[in-house]
Amino acid sequence: MSSKPSNFKRLAIFFKPYRTEIFFATLALLITTFLILFFGKIIKYLIDEAFAAKDSAALNQTLLIFLIGIIAMAIAGYFRSSLINFVAEKVVADLRRKSYQHIINVAPQFFELHKTGDVTSRLTVDTVVLYNVISSNISFALRNFLLFFGGIILLIFTSFKLSLIAIAVIFIAISPII
Repeated sequence: MSSKPSNFKRLAIFFKPYRTEIFFATLALLITTFLILFFGKIIKYLIDEAFAAKDSAALNQTLLIFLIGIIAMAIAGYFRSSLINFVAEKVVADLRRKSYQHIINVAPQFFELHKTGDVTSRLTVDTVVLYNVISSNISFALRNFLLFFGGIILLIFTSFKLSLIAIAVIFIAISPII
């Protein structure tokens, strides 16, 4: 088990050249997460203030803010997705380059014991899996993590008592799974 952190450290080296892209992808991820949480508040305002009061000026203003939020979320989502895919492609390309360079320098006796096709296939499959993890799984996990805790924070600000009840019910519901 002690080798696991060193494997992550060795993989993290491949991400260092792309720190700027990772920073902007993270910023876009935070913006999209904030806007998703913001939509709940704007819909609450839309129903409570604009529709209930039958104020057409407030309704128009709220819908305009909602539209601007949707456009901002689409733009941030595009940049998040494209930057994460860019980083994933570059990291996988660098990893393949280094792996192939290593395979070229391996002693010929290695290939007497292992089939060349097996080595190449394994390398290809592993890098494709790594690309999928970097490009989608990590991004979705971070977004869902931020949405979960952001939603809890908004719930606490909305109604502290109701949020405590909801959190207790959630823990009761997931306890059999754990």
